[in-house]
This record gives sequence, C-alpha cells and structure tokens, in this order.
Amino acid sequence: MGPIIEREGLRKSDTELLRCACPLVQVRRYDRPMPACKLSIVLDAPVADAARQAADRRGMSLSAWLNEASENALALEDGLAAVAEWEAENGAFTPAELAAADRILDDLGIPNRS
Repeated sequence: MGPIIEREGLRKSDTELLRCACPLVQVRRYDRPMPACKLSIVLDAPVADAARQAADRRGMSLSAWLNEASENALALEDGLAAVAEWEAENGAFTPAELAAADRILDDLGIPNRS
C-alpha cells in the first residue's frame, strides 16, 4: 500500500487520509472533485471490446464504466460476505427463506442469476 496522502480541495470525509498505491488524479464527479487512481490494466480482448461497447451504449467513458462495474462487483462481494457472516452466526437459510427472497426479487424485477 502506498503512502497516506491528503489532497487539497477535498473534504476530509472524501479522503479520510486516502490510501492509494497508485498515482492520484482528480476527476469531476457529480458536483465536486473526487480522488482517482490512474491505473494501467490489461483485459482480455473480447472483454475489452464488450466493455467499450457497453460504455458507448451508456454514453460513458470506458474508465467511468469500469469504475461503475468495479463498484457493483465490490457491492456484490460485500453482500455475499454479509450473508456468509449471518449464516455463520444463525445457520444456513432454509429453502422456504430462499424461496421467499426469490419472490421478493422477482417482484422487484431483479433476475435470478444462479
């Protein structure tokens, strides 16, 4: 992990003494500057092409699309960890509980990806 860095122009709550292992840049996001790490990444060619097309369809830069995809993946990981923690403390969900959750997601229009 890189050094602790605090950037000018950002509220402490934005940075909380931001730790970043890469060079920092500022980007405009919403109504204020946000810290951003500038990275060099490698994607499989079909993944890169599909990501670029998805970003284009949404009128976003590839960087913004990849950031959003990363946020979504991290939220899923957090949710799965929370479920695992709950099940470790309370036992596995029953088939009836899982079916009830599926019905709620169906009602919300969220597809089942299993």
